[in-house]
Amino acid sequence: MPGRPKSTSFIVEEDELLTDEEILAEDWRLTQLIAETTRIESTLQWCARHRLIANRMICENCDDFGTLNRLSRRQDFYEWRCSHCNRSHTIRSKSIFESSNLSLQQILLIIYFWSNNHLQQTTVHELNVSNHTIIEWFSLLRELCEESVTQFNEELGGIDYMNNPITVEIDESYFFHRKYHRGRFTGGQWVFWGDWAWFKQMPNKTSSR
Repeated sequence: MPGRPKSTSFIVEEDELLTDEEILAEDWRLTQLIAETTRIESTLQWCARHRLIANRMICENCDDFGTLNRLSRRQDFYEWRCSHCNRSHTIRSKSIFESSNLSLQQILLIIYFWSNNHLQQTTVHELNVSNHTIIEWFSLLRELCEESVTQFNEELGGIDYMNNPITVEIDESYFFHRKYHRGRFTGGQWVFWGDWAWFKQMPNKTSSR
């Protein structure tokens, strides 16, 4: 990585990792995101800071820290390798990117288009990927949001800091299920969701969107 040894045990410094509140407070533009993810090194750093990939690797075999090494034959030109037992892991291990053949930048841009309510066909055209790929990714992102919503159990509304009742605008969506994010849709449930601007101000929360 720029300015660091060729082999290191982390992608970014620990104090560079963003909190949930810091991530939710960001307001990205497409040109910014493209500029941040043009080079693989800066893309890995961006993903690590936003905790989309592991910043460090602990070997499951010997509990030793792995080192980050550049390797041209790897998909993202880097890999984690345990210095003790020599086992290796991809940069994408146990992340949303793990099973995809798309570049990290392409996936991040798909997430950007989806989160900004762009049409599927617009995303297909802009990223020059197949319609099937975009449908799969858009479906996966909706499912991840569903999982996040079902885990969120705090009461909406209440009293604000001036002791006035809070009015929460809600919307509803119908979520379908697919086993392991594949195959036909089965079952489903209605989910009612509160005002996003108000939710962003709540403490101790996580979100996939």
